[in-house]
Amino acid sequence: MLSFIKVDRIPNPEAVLQTGIYTNEELNFTITVDGLSMTDPTGQVRKLIPKSQNEFYIDWLPTILRFEDGKLIISGSQVCEHWTKTGLVYNRI
Repeated sequence: MLSFIKVDRIPNPEAVLQTGIYTNEELNFTITVDGLSMTDPTGQVRKLIPKSQNEFYIDWLPTILRFEDGKLIISGSQVCEHWTKTGLVYNRI
């Protein structure tokens, strides 16, 4: 399709994913990151799509995970699940 409309494909950015278990002790939420997938606090496995070197879109959610100094920070838009609240910080265990 892209070649038909003469648009060049932009490759995904070189991403540095920090595999591990991240927890928000205040709300008792845990997120597990493994490769380009994550398990959210409800137990659902979701695909991660690189946005930049340290930011990832979550498949089917308008939420972004940002890895920074051993922490996982939520940004983007909160849909309905409390664990996606913008600004929540999860510390790596």
